Amino acid sequence: MMRITIDGKQIALEEPITVLEAASREGIYIPTLCNHSLLKPDGNCRVCLVEVKNIPKLQTACTLNVFDGMVVETNTEEVVRARIGMLEFLLTNHPFHCPVCNRSGDCELQDLVNRYGVHSGRYREDKRRIENRCVDPIIARNMDRCIMCSRCVRMCHDVQGAYAIDIVGRGSESRIEAFSEERYDCEYCGNCIAVCPTASFLSRPELHTSQAWQITDEIDTVCSYCGVGCSMTLKMRDGDIISLYSKEDYGVNRGILCVRGRFGYDYVKSQKREHRPRIRKNGKLFRVSWDEAIEYVAEELGNIRDKYGGDSVGAVASVHSTNEANYLLQKFMRSVIGTNNIDSIARLSFAGAQRFLEGLLWDDVTTTPLDEIEKCDTIFVIGGDPTVISPILGIKVRSAYRNGANILTLYDIPGLRRFTTLSVKTPSVGEEAFLEHLSLYVYREKKSRGRIKPLDEWLLEREASLKEKKDLTTNSVSFYRLLELLLRSEHLAIIIGPDIIQRADGFRLLTPIAALIYLFGAKVYLMSEFPNEQGVVDVGCIPDGLPIHRGIDDVENRRNLEHLWDRAIPEKMGLTLMEMLEMAKRGELKALYVMGENPAFTLPNNHSVIEALRELDLLIVQDIFLTETAALSHVFLPSTSWAEEDGTYTNIEGRVQRLRKAKESRAMENWKIIREISNAMGYIMDYDKSEDVFKEMYPSMSMEDIGAGGFMQSYEIKKRIEKIPRPKKPQAGFIEGVIELRIKRELFQLGSYSGESNMLLSISSSPLLMVSSDVFKRYNLSDETEVEIGSALGTMRLNVKEDLSLPEDCVALSNSFRDK
Repeated sequence: MMRITIDGKQIALEEPITVLEAASREGIYIPTLCNHSLLKPDGNCRVCLVEVKNIPKLQTACTLNVFDGMVVETNTEEVVRARIGMLEFLLTNHPFHCPVCNRSGDCELQDLVNRYGVHSGRYREDKRRIENRCVDPIIARNMDRCIMCSRCVRMCHDVQGAYAIDIVGRGSESRIEAFSEERYDCEYCGNCIAVCPTASFLSRPELHTSQAWQITDEIDTVCSYCGVGCSMTLKMRDGDIISLYSKEDYGVNRGILCVRGRFGYDYVKSQKREHRPRIRKNGKLFRVSWDEAIEYVAEELGNIRDKYGGDSVGAVASVHSTNEANYLLQKFMRSVIGTNNIDSIARLSFAGAQRFLEGLLWDDVTTTPLDEIEKCDTIFVIGGDPTVISPILGIKVRSAYRNGANILTLYDIPGLRRFTTLSVKTPSVGEEAFLEHLSLYVYREKKSRGRIKPLDEWLLEREASLKEKKDLTTNSVSFYRLLELLLRSEHLAIIIGPDIIQRADGFRLLTPIAALIYLFGAKVYLMSEFPNEQGVVDVGCIPDGLPIHRGIDDVENRRNLEHLWDRAIPEKMGLTLMEMLEMAKRGELKALYVMGENPAFTLPNNHSVIEALRELDLLIVQDIFLTETAALSHVFLPSTSWAEEDGTYTNIEGRVQRLRKAKESRAMENWKIIREISNAMGYIMDYDKSEDVFKEMYPSMSMEDIGAGGFMQSYEIKKRIEKIPRPKKPQAGFIEGVIELRIKRELFQLGSYSGESNMLLSISSSPLLMVSSDVFKRYNLSDETEVEIGSALGTMRLNVKEDLSLPEDCVALSNSFRDK
């Protein structure tokens, strides 16, 4: 225990911290310009000088650690004179642009100058002028205003790990420069903008849109992109979103945002938004009133249900919509339509993997707190780049590497290239054999934990087959090095991405991964491309389950819900998403209700998907844009975006977090549309606001009870996998002359909504065909060469780029660009 005194106040401390932090904890103000809660102390601005008893010179509070008996004065005459002197030095070169500066009223330097009365300096020199060589569509830079606090550089290097900018020059010629010419070659996270204390870094699209005193409200909410669930605060001006930022002490991201979260919000303001319903008449979609649209949907759905039965209708829930809207959709399908035909695109990646791993291993195996990853000594990344798919998860992996963790990757992962201990490459069709051998070699060393019978049986069976045949994967030096590093680990985390899951042989790859999790007792993280993949599963938008992960065959739970809903729930298992489309193509599924999804664009083999959708007697699409799927619909219902309704999302940790309505819309909220249709069909949903739906899901809570970090929910999996399914046919081998096409995940474009963001499109507006090194050399290609690629579905021309992360005989193409 240490006891110190600051400004006469005695403080007891358990551990040594800086004077600045100790003062901050006690509410004692010490000014600073270079220090930031997310960064290591640097002490270069000298504004935080304090007086310490028995130390002759003034000390920087941000770098000086406390010691027992220390006496500190923060506001003596000498301290104030020194601070004024430092501010005068800073103002020597700083231009007085305050009346026209975008940060005026929200500038830390301006605040300190006003606080200490430094309205003019004693130093008379010409203001420096630094030419801005970088003309970027997103990041605006003004080095004339820079005070060289180095916050931006330290953020880029030490937190983000992008290393895109640095300090160049010496003395008065020092400045911040990018390692690129006309545009930034970086991840565009914008965190340099967030930590800049002046206006040296700014968001170009937000320049001169408002001043600090014109902000009328600030709304705390959650990001609408990936499944990490980053907290953010929207700055509002007269009901419009002007900009956003993230608070350092708030949420899972602690002040850090990625490019999609920081700049991709402008799709909400897109001129392409629809606000009035449409009904197809004579082959065209015509705008109608809400009353007419609701009445039409209710009548047509009722007719199809009564004529063909409830199982002739299906629904697609939304990984973009709130838990409340998804809960009502599955309740509507089960209580009003009388079917369990409800699913979502989460099944094709996140939900499918989660169901398999939790059914095979243990409850909550995939909902590990994100903060735990930085405590692991080894992290094995399989199936995608977390810095692209779930960027803040990727930042935490980089942080773990800096803390001494071994980062192991299957294939080269570009976003972790600087932060990888070992990268192992296998042929794309050899992944199953590689992972299987890896799990068996670990099994030989660690032996079974004797708790999970299906995996014990699988390991014994596969070990017996391994003795009969030798595989070339075990001849690799990197294989044994990977095995060695894994066996040395004490706290292992395995991060699984969609590139492993979204495969025809996905479960075959997940089985040996599950064996590794089992043998090591590893923490598991599933990368999630969308904001509420966990939520759609939790609230029951699956054909074989009910809310809170209860099976359709759970009689007690089904009866409880029937009592709550006052309707019988079908006992027959429903159709999956792909089964619904297949039934539609055969004419057996007559109607489909699609909420907040665009299967005609996002699903593979979209020609077949479009063919199936055209066979429907009734296609209802509820979305914020008139998407490719909506263009095929019989009824289009315009809904609100994430910023225009209250509700909750559930992130990959299982953390339920609050969305708050920030702006009004002429469209209707998702949950409210479902309520109106249900009421029109005779089943009264008596909800006045989304919180009423939330209370039905969580009776002991209200939305107001959800704090800054949300709340973690847990659940029990009652139905376990009793035997691991055997593959129906062996894994495909190499086919000479055939190149595998994979999905390329883009940092700047991921999902259909990012394609409507002008800010994101200004960074990346067209895709590149990424080509594996062997194919690149075989065809004598060079970067930006235009090539023609073709498959059974058609051909297109694209520019190419070599991708070292791809396995042999493989190319990758993004599915997020509408023109390709």
